[in-house]
Amino acid sequence: MDGEIEEALRFLAQLPSSWLEGYEWPAEIREQLSDVSAEIAFDGKRLLALAPEAKSSHFYVPFLTEEYFDLGLLWAEFAMRAGVRAFAIAACDEMTFEGLMQRSIPCFRVQLPQHLATRRDYFNRGGFDGKALAIIFSRHQVIRYLLENGVSTALCDIDALLLRDPDPSLQYADVVCQRVMYFPKVTALQWGFSACGGFISCAPSAATVRLLRKVIALQRCVSSDQLAWNLALFATNVVWRGSSVYTSPEALRAGFVRDADREFFGRVPTGGLTVKALPATTFWRHDFVPLDLARAVLVHPNSPKSAKAKLAILKSAVGAYHWPSRLALA
Repeated sequence: MDGEIEEALRFLAQLPSSWLEGYEWPAEIREQLSDVSAEIAFDGKRLLALAPEAKSSHFYVPFLTEEYFDLGLLWAEFAMRAGVRAFAIAACDEMTFEGLMQRSIPCFRVQLPQHLATRRDYFNRGGFDGKALAIIFSRHQVIRYLLENGVSTALCDIDALLLRDPDPSLQYADVVCQRVMYFPKVTALQWGFSACGGFISCAPSAATVRLLRKVIALQRCVSSDQLAWNLALFATNVVWRGSSVYTSPEALRAGFVRDADREFFGRVPTGGLTVKALPATTFWRHDFVPLDLARAVLVHPNSPKSAKAKLAILKSAVGAYHWPSRLALA
């Protein structure tokens, strides 16, 4: 991994500093994270036992802490309603793990890097505190483990609700992502969108594992997994078929709305990696794109970093008739 970190640092040094501003780890945190893999422990045996045997079926893995426990229950209920049974929630503390086990919800325990998870004095530019950043830093290492064991895996934010089974949409590419407009702006202007770190699926190929290793190395340098994902793809010189380059945020937004119902396929010139960016209508994120619940597969609205606010926004988005009565909000 040391060589991969050095390669990531060389790559980042070639980029304009404005691309990374506010997301570079402070020196002392980066030093701690440079050899942190041994501190990220999880129950791999239990995780593989929960995973599906068929490679064509994706295994969905959201991460959850006690602060968002009700949101995790909501996510599991929506997943099961959508017909998704192949999932396991990564419980990042003991209270969450025990609560999920009591309700027979598939889960496994993850030990976060404590020197980061206990930091209350540091927030990155995106407003994430130490505990959230510890989750962001850890989750791709779990995904890589699954890929290396032959499991097709989808990383899904706990506030991204499944209304339908996404598997039919996740075929024909090694990496499939929800697409967004705002961040990072540089790749959005270059491609017409950026990859959302909150919903990405990966097929267990050698090319995908290599990409994941690049993402993980970049995460040891920058605190945003979404930034790391997009920079890792950018470094491969990925070519998106039919995408557009934009010179202003206004033109980008107009183009994003115009192409909201399209999916984009891409290919990396060397290594054989194939990628796909999903329609912004059926895998919905931005409120300026119309939401049609009769077609939507994933509803993942932008929301503040509080459980109550996220639940309220999700309830507003999916409609009261989809909402479990026990989670009714005022």
